[in-house]
Formats: sequence, C-alpha cells, structure tokens
Amino acid sequence: MICIDVRGRAAAQIREVETYWGSTFRREYDAVLCRLQATPRAGWPYVHPRRDDLLHILLRACQHYVYYTYDAKTQRFVIEAVWSNARGSHLGRRRDDRGGIAGRGRRDDRAARWSVLVGL
Repeated sequence: MICIDVRGRAAAQIREVETYWGSTFRREYDAVLCRLQATPRAGWPYVHPRRDDLLHILLRACQHYVYYTYDAKTQRFVIEAVWSNARGSHLGRRRDDRGGIAGRGRRDDRAARWSVLVGL
C-alpha cells in the first residue's frame, strides 16, 4: 500500500491554496494524488543543487505545482510543497546594488526559491 505524507509547510500551503481556490483545488489535488498512486513517477524532475529526488506535477486549473518525493522501496510519497506557477523568479533572492536580482541565472533562481520554500 502506498503511503502519502505531507510536510508541515506543505500542509500550510495546501490550506492557503484551498482557501482561495476551494473545491476546484481540492478536486484537482485529489485527482493528482490518485494519478501518482497509479503512476508514481508521473511528475517531472525538479532541478535542485542539493536534492536529486524532487519531482513536480502541475495542477492545471489553479496553476499550482505539487512538489514531492517518492521512495519506491517503502512506497512512500512525501508532499514537500504546493506552490503557485505565477510567482516571480525573484522570490528568496537578494537585490543587488542597482535594484536588480542578484544571481547568475534562472537555475540559480529556482534553487534559491526552493531553498526558501522548504527551509534548506
């Protein structure tokens, strides 16, 4: 039997998104969980410099990604985060002296955003 755990921060994010989107989010989120139970690797790999096991799948109607890990040995999912697709690429980044975003590029931005998201 497949087990699904939700991290504390992800649970708070789910409550926040569900408050805004209501039953639209809940239906789509439940459908994604059913799909993942049938096909655990249905999500796309998420590039992160410190974690190579992250996957994400898009909830199309509300434009949020579900970030998760899956351990095939224990048949266990861990929902790491639920995050909007619409957020800016500067989240979690410091500003440089000219008011721009400090950093080298998009991959670094994604890693920084994820680090802020899960507290890495």
